[in-house]
Amino acid sequence: MAKKGFTMIELLAVIVIVGLLSTIGVMSVRNVLETSKKAYYKEQEDMLALAGKTYYSDYRSKLPKEIGDVGQVSLKTLTDEDYIDEVKGYKKTACDINNSYVKVQKQTTEEYSYSAFLKCDGYNTQRENMPPVVQFTPNEKTSNQTVVVTMKIKDDEEVAKYSYIVYRNGAVYSQKTTTAYKKAITIKLESDGKYTIVGTGIDNRGLSGQKESGTYVIDKTGPDCNQVVIVSDHTKEKWTIDDIKLTFTFRSAASGWEWYTNKYKFDYDKEPDPDAPKVSLEQELGRYYKQSNNRLSVTQKTIKETGKRRGKIILFDELGNTCEKYTDVYYIDKTVPKVKLTGSVKSNKATQDNVKLTVTTDPVNTPSGYTFYFEEKIDGVWTVVKKKKKKTYTVQEEGVHLMRVRVQTGAKKEVISDTYTVKIDRTPPVIKITMKKGDSGSCNSKKYTSDTWSNADCVNVTSKVTDNVGKITTTLNGDKIENKYTKTYSSEGTVTYKYKAVDEAKNKSTETVTVKLDHKKPSCSFSSVSSGASKLSYTVSCSDKLSGVSSCGGKSSNSFNTSATSTQTYTVVDNAGNQNTCKIKVSYGRKSVCGTESYVTGSYNCHCVTTYCYNCVAAGVSGSKMQCNTTGVNPSRDHCGLDSTTESCSTCYNYGTRYKQCYYKS
Repeated sequence: MAKKGFTMIELLAVIVIVGLLSTIGVMSVRNVLETSKKAYYKEQEDMLALAGKTYYSDYRSKLPKEIGDVGQVSLKTLTDEDYIDEVKGYKKTACDINNSYVKVQKQTTEEYSYSAFLKCDGYNTQRENMPPVVQFTPNEKTSNQTVVVTMKIKDDEEVAKYSYIVYRNGAVYSQKTTTAYKKAITIKLESDGKYTIVGTGIDNRGLSGQKESGTYVIDKTGPDCNQVVIVSDHTKEKWTIDDIKLTFTFRSAASGWEWYTNKYKFDYDKEPDPDAPKVSLEQELGRYYKQSNNRLSVTQKTIKETGKRRGKIILFDELGNTCEKYTDVYYIDKTVPKVKLTGSVKSNKATQDNVKLTVTTDPVNTPSGYTFYFEEKIDGVWTVVKKKKKKTYTVQEEGVHLMRVRVQTGAKKEVISDTYTVKIDRTPPVIKITMKKGDSGSCNSKKYTSDTWSNADCVNVTSKVTDNVGKITTTLNGDKIENKYTKTYSSEGTVTYKYKAVDEAKNKSTETVTVKLDHKKPSCSFSSVSSGASKLSYTVSCSDKLSGVSSCGGKSSNSFNTSATSTQTYTVVDNAGNQNTCKIKVSYGRKSVCGTESYVTGSYNCHCVTTYCYNCVAAGVSGSKMQCNTTGVNPSRDHCGLDSTTESCSTCYNYGTRYKQCYYKS
């Protein structure tokens, strides 16, 4: 078989194949060399980046402050401070220490990224390893309000575009497709739920950076206060002095509240006003109570302050959502007043007027009010005489009243004042006087009546002064004496005792008594006129200088014969009871013994003052009554007068040697 040669097409094909193989071989060698060079510089960049990270660990104050901000440290600084040895290029020549550096960028609040840049033997590190940084402000939040999130993108080059997706409760809630980035983006989260945001930034080199935010929780639904049962140990709207203990029981449904931190707060209102503005939550948060377990349970709270109080419990979750529940209104009054009782007149001082008692309390008023029980001690027992809301009471009845006031608050707290003694006396003192008379040995043997005469040796006057209320001042004739006092009087004559008594209330009484004593006997005398032979009349005269004559005997007549002789005796008594005896002797004859007695003889009455007297004879007498006064002895004629008128009369014969007077009655 004859050999055939290659055709032109076949030769061309072989040439093309050989050329391709040669090209591939050269390119493969070049790629190997380039790969080896990249690996070398990658290793040098990693060493440089590690040196920069170590440097910033020692100099944290030089780290960038804001997320997305960039800082750098030169290779020269790292070499000079021995953080790295000399760095050489692939051809073993030293790298440019001034234009080689490590760049640091703040990615999050705690994270930083480090990138090394080398310039050696014509090699320059690409900047593709610094992507844009996405920052969310705030990065996470829990709130009961709409949450506004700001998304910022930072890069060492210019940021070109952005996009984001918002997830709510694990599902896409909203999103923004790729859009030109001009400024920070505002994202609003409004509905209840749990949110996360994934944001993406792209720079003008096409490098992209992505970040997922933290969790945003929005909860606008508060706790259910109907799950709280409130029980009190006191009756509502009734005053008490005790603390009010409130017990809060949380029903089991409360344990299902999601996201709640089991916080609650108790507060109460003073003098509650339904229209009063409520205290803001910000003012309340500083005083909340926190349960230590995972669910709300029974708890207690005590109201201690005085006033009308209404308890209020506020439940709130960690987001600040709240609910309120009010208790009933309770009245607390712990007032223990100081009490003083005063009067219009000082205590224990007598007066004629009504006494007004006034209560003073400290404090003047109390939330529950005062009730005043005015009490008087009657038969040893304190008895309420007046119950009042007012602080005054007037005592009007006469007498001694031991008074006090019992003050009671509306909460039944009682305080008792000191005793106040009221003395009302409108009755004058009583002066009782007893008068007794008797001998000097005993002046109390018989009763004596004031202003009557007595012949007793002495009289005792005893005074006793009494008053139904207070003290008494007693005087006798102006001199102060005891309220019981005895005065003895024994002198002759008349004495008057004036008693005056004044009690503490200025009531006055007076008494006057008179004592009259007469120890001397009365005196008596006789005058007589004779008429006829058988009948004679005579008169007795009596006198007393002090008490006067009580009985003198008066006039009397007697019949007698010529031979008869009789004696009449008269008893004279004065007003004091003193007695004296007077006698008159009647006889007939010419001669009789004449002593201190008076004689009547015949038809004539002779009053003799000498030892003897004789019959007086008258003849030729004219007129109704004649009186003959003899001035001498044995006269033959005397001067006669008719009823004290001088005129002639008959001769008066004298049969006796001595006589004075002769009376004749025709």
